[in-house]
Amino acid sequence: MYRKLYHLSGVFFAVWLILFTKKSALWISGVLLVLLTLIDIARLRYRKINRVVYKNIPILRRREVKNFSGSPPFLAGVFVAILLFPPDAAAGGIIYLSVGDISAAIAGERLGNITLFGKTVEGALAFAAATFTVLAVFSFSSILSLSIYGIAVGSVVCAFLELLPLKINDNFYLPVAGALILRFLG
Repeated sequence: MYRKLYHLSGVFFAVWLILFTKKSALWISGVLLVLLTLIDIARLRYRKINRVVYKNIPILRRREVKNFSGSPPFLAGVFVAILLFPPDAAAGGIIYLSVGDISAAIAGERLGNITLFGKTVEGALAFAAATFTVLAVFSFSSILSLSIYGIAVGSVVCAFLELLPLKINDNFYLPVAGALILRFLG
C-alpha cells in the first residue's frame, strides 16, 4: 500500500508544474533524483544502510533489496518529461505514470483474471479509464489545456506500454511517452 501511495505522490509534480514554474519543478525533481539515487548507491554498497532502509521505508520490493529501487527511474522520467515538454503535456505524462500505474496495480490485484505479458488486462483497462477520467476532468475544468482526443490516445497507448515486458523501467518511459503523445495530439 505504501508503494502505491508513493506512486500517487507523483501527482505532486504535475500539480506543482501547473501552479508554479517549470524551472522550480525541474529543481525539485532534479534534487530528489540525485538524492534518492545517492541513497540507492549507499544502500547497495553498505549492507547496514540497506537493512535500515528496507526495514524503515516500506516501499521497496524484495527484488529491489539487491538492486536499484524504482525511485531513480520514476524521478528521471518526471525530470525528463518536465525538461523536454511544455507544462501541460509534461503534467499529463506524469499523471499517466502516477494515476495509471496505481490504478493498474489495484485493479490487477483485485480483479485481474486475464493476463498478458505477465500483467492483467483488467489492470490495463483500469489504467486507461482512470487516466482518461482524471485528465479529462483537468481539461474540462481548464486546469490543463489538452484535447480529449490526445488524452484518449495517450491513455490507451500508455496503458498498452505499461503491459509490455520492456527492459526499460516503465517508471521512466511512461511520463515521457505520455508527454510526447500529449505534445503532438493534446
